[in-house]
Parts: sequence; C-alpha cells; structure tokens
Amino acid sequence: HKWIGFELQTPSGRSAIGARVVFTCNSLTYMDEVHSGRGYQSHYATRLHFGLGKQEAISEVTVRWPTGQQETYRGLEVGQYHLLRQRR
Repeated sequence: HKWIGFELQTPSGRSAIGARVVFTCNSLTYMDEVHSGRGYQSHYATRLHFGLGKQEAISEVTVRWPTGQQETYRGLEVGQYHLLRQRR
C-alpha cells in the first residue's frame, strides 16, 4: 500500500510542534498535527506518516504553521518522507 510522510521545520530548524497538515485524496481528507511529549519508555515522533491505501498521488498539501501562517505544497511524491520548511 502507498504512504507519504512529512517532517516539518521552522525557519530556525526546530521541529514545528503544533503545525497541522491537511490534504485530500479522492474523497478522503487526511489531517494530523505535530506533537511532542514523552511517556514511560516512549516518545512521540515529530514526523507525520499517512497511509494512503492504493492512492498513487496527492495533488497538494496544506500546512498551518504554529505562527498561523498557512502554506501549500504541490508535486510531492508518495512513498517517501518530505522535509517541509516554513518560509519566512
């Protein structure tokens, strides 16, 4: 099955805790937020991973950064992680 992943960074190079990623494949909308935290012998990963089933492509991804700024990214291939950096 197909998948896509994202790692989000602020202009200073830090993980974008609180950023929200949204995109649509056919009629399904996918959304997740970057979290941070720890539990007993565990840690939330700051990378986001989405299972896409049999979807071969996504048209665009929208990121709402913790600052409230919103950006759209296009042309991202499935089957890999993408590093998305917030523009200044």
